[in-house]
Amino acid sequence: MSALGEREGALRAALAAEQDWQVLLRHFDFNEGFAFVLILVESAENGALCREALQDYLRERGRGLLRIIATNTTEDVQSLPYLLHKPKGLEGLPAIWIESVIPEGSVSPEEFQEWRKAWRVCFAGLNRVRNTMQRTIPCALVFVTAPWMQELIRNIAPDFWSIRSTVARISPRLAGREPADLAERVFSGPRSDPSLAPDPEFAEREADKLRGKPGQELALARILQRAGQGFLSRAEQKQAIRVLEEAQQLQVEASAPPVDLASTKTFLGRAFKMDGQWRQAETCFRAALELDRSALGEDHPATANDMNDLAGLLRATNRLAEAEPLYRRALAIGEKSYGPDHPTVATDLNNLAGLLQDTNRLAEAEPLYRRALAIDEKSYGPDHPSVARDLNNLAGLLEATNRLAEAEPLFRRALEIDEKSHGPDHPAAATDLNNLAVLLQATNRLAEAEPLYRRALAIDESSYGPGHPSVAIRLNNLAGLLEATNRLAEAEPLYRRALEIDEKSYGPDHPSVAIRLNNLAGLLQDTNRLAEAEPFYRRALAILDAFTAKTGYSHPNLETVRGNYRRCLEKLGRQRGKGLKGALASLKKILGSEGSSD
Repeated sequence: MSALGEREGALRAALAAEQDWQVLLRHFDFNEGFAFVLILVESAENGALCREALQDYLRERGRGLLRIIATNTTEDVQSLPYLLHKPKGLEGLPAIWIESVIPEGSVSPEEFQEWRKAWRVCFAGLNRVRNTMQRTIPCALVFVTAPWMQELIRNIAPDFWSIRSTVARISPRLAGREPADLAERVFSGPRSDPSLAPDPEFAEREADKLRGKPGQELALARILQRAGQGFLSRAEQKQAIRVLEEAQQLQVEASAPPVDLASTKTFLGRAFKMDGQWRQAETCFRAALELDRSALGEDHPATANDMNDLAGLLRATNRLAEAEPLYRRALAIGEKSYGPDHPTVATDLNNLAGLLQDTNRLAEAEPLYRRALAIDEKSYGPDHPSVARDLNNLAGLLEATNRLAEAEPLFRRALEIDEKSHGPDHPAAATDLNNLAVLLQATNRLAEAEPLYRRALAIDESSYGPGHPSVAIRLNNLAGLLEATNRLAEAEPLYRRALEIDEKSYGPDHPSVAIRLNNLAGLLQDTNRLAEAEPFYRRALAILDAFTAKTGYSHPNLETVRGNYRRCLEKLGRQRGKGLKGALASLKKILGSEGSSD
């Protein structure tokens, strides 16, 4: 590798710390054959940095050099479909590299529109020759471009977009100190973007090509892991479990490197967690932690990532006292590895602050949220999506401490950032809209809140499809507002649809289903349909009791549901002439105790 200047060396180190960069390198380690890869960068400098770093990486591994196709003019761009239709001389090359980074505002508005028009023509042509390119290009096809291009490709070339293998957002930034060489993986409040996730069906088709080929077991496992990631992004966790278990078995039989097996176990654990299989999830997370701890050491950032995953599972199963030391240990590792002002540390601070908020230690949580926000603002600037995440978290705490006037501008700023960063129809904007709507509802501005809830619902239906769990959350919240404004006939079908989505997504015995049952039962109780409400409450309570039995720890919503059910039985007993004593006797028989009142 040629000698690097001080600035370039620092940028190379920052690039190495990018999670998406690590994923991209793994793609080139394992993949053979055609793949459509999109790399989104913020500047031409970052595009060149990625090209040179990948050239060096491939050269060191004897993989050959990139075939670089120039796009210096709009005519070059428009000719790409012809050049890529049936290219020659690609045998042994790892990738075709097409680099054109023109951020909005970097050229005159007239010139920008000319470039945009040229790329529209280009991708319309590539959309037509998609199948031919898949057959005739034996290597990766890599486009390196500004973020605005993603939406253009999705709209102009939907067939071509559907075969993407990897979408990487690369934004290396110089910090006060050089980061370590592992990338950040965010586990607290992740912003799921379904458009950036791998296409699981395409990955499975690629996997079919490798099945039965001797020596390709680890490459097959890597592709199956990518399919699992794609299924997870769609909340199709049962499909994810299927392919990830196959990947895990292949890795075990082929004696895969421990860190690769740990990665698969991590994704499998997340799938089990999503499916409510808590013990299986915990087994995977603990195994991943031990694998990385043995291979990399106790103080390695990857080990800290595993601690975060395990702590998240413990937090979800209400084992907060067990989760806290893991969050604190992960934070300490991050501070030691990256320094106190690195974005990874901001993520760890968010994780720990969330747990402190869960345990009502709000005064301890607030400075952690504020420190995380300060780190990300310094690292990324004031308008970065990570800053929006931090603003949401801090605003949520302010809302919990009844400082609503302080919380509102933070929620609004988060929404503004995400709309500017991702566009107005992105799932991150839906989350922000929902959060702001909750605050507006809490301050009795129901007419202002309703259109925000409706817009958030429309965004998630468009982004994820009508049967996604995120849609169930939006339906539930909108139904709650309709119920609060006495539009019960409008609210009921939304509650029922949310319940149907979660039952289909998670199965009939998941805690999320219990929440939907409880909310629907509450509406039925409000409309004096107690006989209809009672079995929903009873089923919700049974689910949360089963959760407690399986995990050994009480679910956070157990006592709320128990209290709601108790009141329903009291009213039902009076209605049927049994009186309070008879109702409580029924409650004791069902619950095994008198229960507790809220």
